[in-house]
Amino acid sequence: PTANVLAVSENDGLWLVPVVGAPRRLVATTSTVSFAWAPDGKSLAYSETLPYDSKDPESRSDALYTVAVDGGTPIKQVEAPQAGIILAGWWADGRGVLYWLDPLHSASLAADGLDLLNLRLGDTKPTRLATGLPHRDWLSLSPQGKLLMVTGSGRIVWNNKQLALGDPTAGSVKTIANPA
Repeated sequence: PTANVLAVSENDGLWLVPVVGAPRRLVATTSTVSFAWAPDGKSLAYSETLPYDSKDPESRSDALYTVAVDGGTPIKQVEAPQAGIILAGWWADGRGVLYWLDPLHSASLAADGLDLLNLRLGDTKPTRLATGLPHRDWLSLSPQGKLLMVTGSGRIVWNNKQLALGDPTAGSVKTIANPA
């Protein structure tokens, strides 16, 4: 967000691709699931599926990492046993991240809504903010740190949904009443 550089996920890692100059592999991974830039452009958060027994795909676990774009060592923030991690984004101040927890990496469960989890960097346990469909464009984080989101469950996008206003740093969410 602070330079003309793309982050790109490939089969061999997470790459930084500048408009001018050569691409640089930031992290060697084999299965980056999702990633998000920190607001200051100095770090990336990414989720990766950890090695698993291919005969038991339900045993797959994801881990969430952060890494400095200047070439730092990745830091594992949290692991999700037998679940996927879909990054939603960073807190406005860069001190935490938001992600959806996808039990068993299930597309069917994701279509019905997933828990949006809130993790302050350095904490070992996330907190649940709300349930909703895992669409990044259904979240809007203001520069002041307030999160406007669509919440609710069920795969029909206009049914059982409402707006909510959250504060990730406080871990609070207030639903906004739907108009009559």
